[in-house]
Amino acid sequence: MRIVVHDYAGHVGQIEVSRELARRGHEVLHLYAAGLETPRGDLTRNASDPAGFDVQPIHFGGVFQKHNYFKRQLQELGYGAPLVRAVLAFAPDAVLSANTPLFPQARLQWACRRAGLGFIFWMTDMYGLAVHEVLSRKLGLAGDMIGRFYKWLERALLRSADGVIVIADRFNDILSGWRLGRDDIVVIPVCAPFKAIGVGDKDNAWSRAQGVSQTLNVLYSGTLGHKHNPDLLVAVAEALRSRSDARVLVISEGPGADYVRARQVEKALPNLSVLPFQPFDQLSNVFASMDVLLAVLEEDAGNFSIPSKVLSHLCAGRAQVLAVSNENAVAQLMSASGAGLAVPPQDEAGFVDKVVGLLDDPAARQRMGADGRAYAERTYDVRRLGDDYVALIEKVVDQRLAMR
Repeated sequence: MRIVVHDYAGHVGQIEVSRELARRGHEVLHLYAAGLETPRGDLTRNASDPAGFDVQPIHFGGVFQKHNYFKRQLQELGYGAPLVRAVLAFAPDAVLSANTPLFPQARLQWACRRAGLGFIFWMTDMYGLAVHEVLSRKLGLAGDMIGRFYKWLERALLRSADGVIVIADRFNDILSGWRLGRDDIVVIPVCAPFKAIGVGDKDNAWSRAQGVSQTLNVLYSGTLGHKHNPDLLVAVAEALRSRSDARVLVISEGPGADYVRARQVEKALPNLSVLPFQPFDQLSNVFASMDVLLAVLEEDAGNFSIPSKVLSHLCAGRAQVLAVSNENAVAQLMSASGAGLAVPPQDEAGFVDKVVGLLDDPAARQRMGADGRAYAERTYDVRRLGDDYVALIEKVVDQRLAMR
């Protein structure tokens, strides 16, 4: 089959799926949005990639205005046009679209319907719920009304898609109450890139360059947006202030990273460092340099977002501490895998205590890291999950062929 995988964010899990589909003999074009402030997977075509695999960026007009709501909406509306052109030029049998804001998602989905192409809505976040939550908090009644429109649009797109993938049972539970008129939603977890991110030595070129090869290191790597509380990271650094053997690193960009830098100066925390996003080919060394890896997600985001960075952490074989709702799938993942500890996001003292406790317990860190890596290999192997993707794509393509 000819397949387009569009992953707006360019995350590691989705590019792994594209490579797996190509490895199975399909012609795959992977599209992503250029210019976003977000961690990326390996978005280049390598010599080792299958012959049928290709990657292409889709560009915004000008610099992406992530932190200006109205300008961002205009850019996202405009993004849909080059996205549709790239898809139609490839003439696929089916399109999978993930991590995509609803306006370009709608434009792409409607274009696929007009062209008779199978369209699969790949739900990695519940976008309408997220927008409603944020705008209601910021704009009051006006934000609530705008958010309700986004939720209506998301429901309409899910209802009319040829297929729907969600990444966790929790999402499926929520959708079951939305009266979508479909019972064929497929749950496929995000795959873990355990080949691309290995278990490495702490003393490596990256750790030596950063001066952290001989210290106990705590890392948060990823976006710091409205769903994340950066004060939790600052609190960890404050708790470790008196320890010359401990460092806290934050790898991020944008206003959230700027906030952490400002707090570092304000509180005079020499053990806290903020770095820009690192190249994907350095991630194994970055994670290997760490002793504890962190993820944070606000309580009200627990229903509509799952921090997929946790799967990369599993691959690295390092212990984790998460500040997430007990309802979130990754909190349950920590319990099932033994890979780390989870506390409610409002429990700052408990979060700090868990991090400090793990730094002082090397045996627990080693056990959690090994258990997490083993769990990833058993549960999130793209070679096994690839069967589920192919089965759904084939079903959608067959349905479309029958309609001609």
